[in-house]
Amino acid sequence: ASQSTVTPSTQYIVGKGTYACKQGHVGNVGGGEDDLISVTIGAHTIEGSQGHYLEIRAAGYTAGNANNKTIKGYFGGIQFLASGAVGFKNKPWFFNGDIVTNNSLANNFRITGIFECDTTKVHVDTAIGPLDATLDQILKFTGESAGAATNDIVQTKFIIEKGFGLN
Repeated sequence: ASQSTVTPSTQYIVGKGTYACKQGHVGNVGGGEDDLISVTIGAHTIEGSQGHYLEIRAAGYTAGNANNKTIKGYFGGIQFLASGAVGFKNKPWFFNGDIVTNNSLANNFRITGIFECDTTKVHVDTAIGPLDATLDQILKFTGESAGAATNDIVQTKFIIEKGFGLN
């Protein structure tokens, strides 16, 4: 008679839950770079080799004028996104991405994702760090209008979900 051998396997379980959800209509004010919606990422939220990550979804719209507009993203004061000055005219914009830890380097992160507005598409793959994961860090988007018009760039939502893997 034959006998089957059971070999244990490694299972990877992924869990995810809402970390922050902000909605509203926050726009730039005149000329210069202005903060839109920001979220404080608490100390120890994503660090080390725990397989933690943050999934980012941000969205908004632009005014219906031909002013050049720039949308940027920052994590811990380090820029990870720049749309470039583009004449987005009455268009929705969004960013979908992730912040993951770099397991081999303490306090180093990588942000990957895609920003889209009209025909502009920016692929993000940015190393962030060193950045102290034991301190609160700000994750934010900013808007700037070359025409110095208020509400040229408006952010309407910012959803952050925390994911973690258990091995």
